[in-house]
Amino acid sequence: MYYPYFLVNECRCTMFRNNLKGDGVFFDLSDTSPLHDKLNFSSQNDLQNYANQQMQKHQTNWGISAFGEYRQKMFTALGYEQMVLQKRFYHLGLDFWGAVGTSIHAPFDGTIMQSQYESGTGNYGGMIVLKITSSTTPYYIVFGHLDIDTLSIVNTTINKGDLIGHFGDMTCNGGYFHHSHIQVLTQKGYEQGYAHQGYATRITWQNIQEYCLDPTFLLFV
Repeated sequence: MYYPYFLVNECRCTMFRNNLKGDGVFFDLSDTSPLHDKLNFSSQNDLQNYANQQMQKHQTNWGISAFGEYRQKMFTALGYEQMVLQKRFYHLGLDFWGAVGTSIHAPFDGTIMQSQYESGTGNYGGMIVLKITSSTTPYYIVFGHLDIDTLSIVNTTINKGDLIGHFGDMTCNGGYFHHSHIQVLTQKGYEQGYAHQGYATRITWQNIQEYCLDPTFLLFV
């Protein structure tokens, strides 16, 4: 289920309208990542500064982190209680890294089901949920950590390629590095509240396909 590194440089997906420049950088935030020996994970600013340096070094404007990463070390260092107390450490989306203001576009036709500000450090900040209407099976896409002033409006009908939001900064994205967490839900996952849970426990992870899909396919839409 882990995001295969070799696919990073194949990504030119609808969500970013060919605005991804150069070859993206893969940022491993899992417990086995060598970054834990280099960086102070209790500071999202330190993580962001490192990412900026790496993207500049590789002459690119974006990066990605994997679906399925186990991130206990990061959240323990950050002290984000909602993950630590519930032991939710399995990452349920793809993290796309980029500059504040990076635009996100709909990968499918759909309807905006939720558009809101989820307050509190460690939460989504600005977030929207898009229900895909071009599929006979209902699926939902969550876009988290967005700018709260540019969110799409609930019940808006969206066409593939339409602008739906922008990356937020740390004042409105839950206090995280600059990125959007993008997660795909089944109907069951949506009904059981996974639009507001970007991480899963070890027990839930064993049957996560009932609630969330590996979103890698979005890279090639």
